[in-house]
Amino acid sequence: MPSTAIKSQGATLGRGDAASPEVYTAIANIQSFNLSGVEANDIDVTDLSSTGKEFLQGLEDPGSVDITGFYDSANTSHQAIRDAVGGSTVTNYRVTLSDSSTITFAALVQSFALDIAVDGAVELSATLKISGGITYA
Repeated sequence: MPSTAIKSQGATLGRGDAASPEVYTAIANIQSFNLSGVEANDIDVTDLSSTGKEFLQGLEDPGSVDITGFYDSANTSHQAIRDAVGGSTVTNYRVTLSDSSTITFAALVQSFALDIAVDGAVELSATLKISGGITYA
């Protein structure tokens, strides 16, 4: 049976402009991005009559997106992420995979950093903290 794997090459991470309809601009020079995954919290409801630990499933934590790439100080997508650190504005983002499927979410910029080393390109890293749900289409 042939593989149904999706190639990573050609995937983009776009930042929304909050317009209607929303337009997503690809973040330039990205090497990789990682969606950490959704995880639900446990609510401990064990009481004195329990014969073992009892739990309810709590709210989902949609996780975060870690981005790495090459920094361009003149690029507006890099400037927007850098300037959003510590702000309270939730922005929409969209991952577009090479098969045209999409993953859309809203996020805050949690961190932005630069790595500068001898005989290397200036690298950026950023973390987007997802707020709310994730839509797969």
